[in-house]
Amino acid sequence: MNSKKASRSRITFGNSIGLNSNLTLVTAATRFSTSLSSMGTLMFRRLNDPDHYTPTLTLSVDGCAVQAESGDTVASVLLRLAPPLSRTTPVKGSPRAPYCLMGVCFDCLALVDNVASTQTCLVQVREGMRVERQHGRRTVTNVVTGEGQNVTLEKALHSITMGPSDEPKL
Repeated sequence: MNSKKASRSRITFGNSIGLNSNLTLVTAATRFSTSLSSMGTLMFRRLNDPDHYTPTLTLSVDGCAVQAESGDTVASVLLRLAPPLSRTTPVKGSPRAPYCLMGVCFDCLALVDNVASTQTCLVQVREGMRVERQHGRRTVTNVVTGEGQNVTLEKALHSITMGPSDEPKL
């Protein structure tokens, strides 16, 4: 076997997150963050200091209540969940997990409190926060006009091309 070839890990996820049931993950970052220990538990866990108390918060990740501590980043919470993914890529749907944890790689993007493509490694958890993993290509359904109105994308495009009097612009 050629030692220069990348080793492959086969990891199975449920269909509940919209991914194929069997994924072959090749990149070192994803393989590292989705590795399972010999005991079958996730690789990432919180290390608690018994002499230091931190208040516990509850946030929602993909509609499920999750406990976190004040000061945790959203990315660190996602890494402790199964599967430890934050998004899938827009073109091929490849899974991505937080990697650099300092705002450089953009693999930690997720929907946080209805704001898409939020870098979760830079956002600290808050009580009641809603986090959703991003799957595939984003779609735009509403836009905010220059007057501050929230309208559908179709209506905004119609207004731009037809004008307010519904006559084509020349």
